[in-house]
Amino acid sequence: MDLTGVTDAVFVVGVLVAPLVVVLVFTGVVATRRSARAVALTSVLSAAVVGSLFVYWWLWGAAFDAVDAGREVSSAVDRTMSIAVGVSAVSTVLLATPGVAVATTSRRRRRSSPPWGSAL
Repeated sequence: MDLTGVTDAVFVVGVLVAPLVVVLVFTGVVATRRSARAVALTSVLSAAVVGSLFVYWWLWGAAFDAVDAGREVSSAVDRTMSIAVGVSAVSTVLLATPGVAVATTSRRRRRSSPPWGSAL
């Protein structure tokens, strides 16, 4: 079975889409004044995305320098880069799930009487 399509999708989600999702979801959760638990979960998942992207791009720079110098990139660096992209992709999907919930629900509750007062 050829996993090229799967690895390409993971790369796109983990590296290209992840920063946009982090900014949008984190802003949405904080702006809608969600519970401290929701903000904490969003913060942890956002930190996982940011941390894994930092590791990925740092290792990418090291691999680029190695290739530029004529050396071969070690399998450990290549494997760690793949793991970092995977962590970023999984964290992004987990982060997008509460993001959809924030976008589709509102914390406003209906008042029992109209805002202009009671009819009685």
